[in-house]
Amino acid sequence: MSKMIFALWYGLGNVTPEFSSDLVEKDFRLFRDLGFRYVRIWVNWRDFEPRPGEFDTDRIRVLMESAERYGLGVIAQVYLEFAPDWLPRLYPDSLYTDETGSRLYPQGSPGVCLDHPQARKKAEDFLIRLARELVKYSNFYAWDVWSEPQIIQWVFRLGRPRPMYCYCPYTIKRFREWLRNKYGDIEKLNKSWHRDYGSFDEVEPPRFVVLHFGKENIDWIEFLINKLKEDLRWRVEIIKSIDKNHPVTSHAATTSIFLNPLYGNPDDWEMAEAVDIWGTSLYPKHAHRSIDNVIDAFILDAIRSSSYSAGKDYWVGELQGGHGIGGLKINEPVEPEDIRIWIWQSIAHGAKGINIYHSYPMMWGYETSGYGLFEPSGSPTPRALVAAEQAKIISEYEDLLTKLKPLSSEVALLYNIYIYRLLWVLQETSADKVFKSLLGLYRILYKYNVSADFIHVKQVERGDLDKYKILLAPFSISISRAMADRLRDFVSRGGVLLVDARFGWFREDGWLDEEIPAYGMSEIVGASEESCRSIDKIIFRVSENFLGVRKGITVSGALYEEILRPRGNASVIGVSSNEKPIAVFSKYGRGSVLFIGTSIGLAYEEFRDDSIEKLVMGLVNYADVSRPLVVAPATSNVEIRVLASEGSSKEMLVIVLNHDRVARNIELIFDQKFSVSRIRDLMTNKTYEVKEGRLRLDLSPKAVIVGYVER
Repeated sequence: MSKMIFALWYGLGNVTPEFSSDLVEKDFRLFRDLGFRYVRIWVNWRDFEPRPGEFDTDRIRVLMESAERYGLGVIAQVYLEFAPDWLPRLYPDSLYTDETGSRLYPQGSPGVCLDHPQARKKAEDFLIRLARELVKYSNFYAWDVWSEPQIIQWVFRLGRPRPMYCYCPYTIKRFREWLRNKYGDIEKLNKSWHRDYGSFDEVEPPRFVVLHFGKENIDWIEFLINKLKEDLRWRVEIIKSIDKNHPVTSHAATTSIFLNPLYGNPDDWEMAEAVDIWGTSLYPKHAHRSIDNVIDAFILDAIRSSSYSAGKDYWVGELQGGHGIGGLKINEPVEPEDIRIWIWQSIAHGAKGINIYHSYPMMWGYETSGYGLFEPSGSPTPRALVAAEQAKIISEYEDLLTKLKPLSSEVALLYNIYIYRLLWVLQETSADKVFKSLLGLYRILYKYNVSADFIHVKQVERGDLDKYKILLAPFSISISRAMADRLRDFVSRGGVLLVDARFGWFREDGWLDEEIPAYGMSEIVGASEESCRSIDKIIFRVSENFLGVRKGITVSGALYEEILRPRGNASVIGVSSNEKPIAVFSKYGRGSVLFIGTSIGLAYEEFRDDSIEKLVMGLVNYADVSRPLVVAPATSNVEIRVLASEGSSKEMLVIVLNHDRVARNIELIFDQKFSVSRIRDLMTNKTYEVKEGRLRLDLSPKAVIVGYVER
């Protein structure tokens, strides 16, 4: 278990003030005086090795010695992407190559393709030399070896479709080797791809989609996801060959649930297996996103779930510190109270590390004047003072915060990577239909303070469902045989399952089965598909009283209208506008399945239909999901999370966050098994009395209560 840390990003040069030892000394003294205990320094390959084999350690020495003088622990953020300019000159065949054959000469970044063996060896030499340098210092704390991993990073090519990478000879060679390991025999590949290659050396990666083909596209996406994991593992192993004592981390740009892997985006669950600590960036007021605390919670829970699946803690590798600016796009200003609430929301969702990005604002380029916690002069802003206050509190309660984790959830949302692998074949450039189907359901759970995990399809395939009472599997248009078998087991043992339109449309290999859903799952979900059509919005009618939802009530759906053919003991509980079955509820073994032939998750995200809330919460209550804390009235503006330690002397925190800009009056209703008598706010030392399991709170705008539970 990693201890709770709070760090401040610090990178001089490039888009921040020029590096100087005097400025480092001044800044680090200020950070110490304000109450910060950790800094996260940039280490660019270009600065460390300005000429091949010549290493300049002066900057590292200044940073580490100055940090040591002021009692600051140091995290090293390593950038291979900011590679030396001599690298592409030395190995011109190492340039990234897109699907058209166009090669990309770097402009400071993104470096070169490290599938090139000599370029990779140079990167290894740099990492080894850097590790030998940093382990000399007693105040060195941890590594981050890859910021926001992608196949290629931070390249924006205007006026043309987004390119795909990498199609250099070395990545193609690596793809062929991966195919050889997967298929073993070229004839097996030919049968799968419908081709007639003579050997694996003849195989070409797909560069576009062909109407009646698709397995090669699926394989390419699977290869890219695997490549990212193995490339991260390679970086970790190089560092650990020298340094076995300090944690090695990496952090994503956001959860992979939001992203199409076609463009080189990773799978969080795969990446978490390769590091000691996985993490994410979190920019609630980024220039190019809407302000939405539910989305922030979704990201945090997704990263937490991916990390926990590998038995790891997680960090917020970058937490926004200043104004969200991107070109001419400017979001609303970041206020001091935003910094406070973002920090504690991250902790409430289990983060063991908070890294504020950035100390100085960006001073050049696309993000000029954005994201800084301090003024360009280096003087602290009100945001910096609030961040420093939180740093002191986190330091004071470090031991407590280290051992606390979110209470275990009994609800899981399925992250089905098979859908993402199909997106290219289906000519979808974004994953919005997939993630919005999940986000809509998550938004309902969030509103009613029902905690949820995200579970990867590979976890389902190996049977990791025992702790859950209900599994929500929206937009699962592709399923595997192993997944089907495990879902059968889950339901038969008493689990409750929700699936929606075109469930099991494709097998995992992209093929249609004898019926929809594939693998005989109609027996489990109570129906097969009779017909289906695309439609932006539908309204279906509840045809029977169902789990607290009255007969006759109407419910919104989106994307598809799938007419179902009920089977077995299935009860029709919803009908279309022409009275055809569109929703069935069935029993299988000791469990139950609700199958709805439209997307209610996507519909809720688009239309906020209260009837969808009633349907989902009716299913949650039917599954008898434990709710340690109920909030009245239910609202998405107030977030309550419970953290607890393990063991007989269990300690608990109740974190209350009012995300609204107006005051809120709420009541907390505790499960009696917790025997809560009072709560002491660690922020203010104020004590709140809990009477008969109830606590009324008058919350000021943007209020944060970090309540230590006394019994």
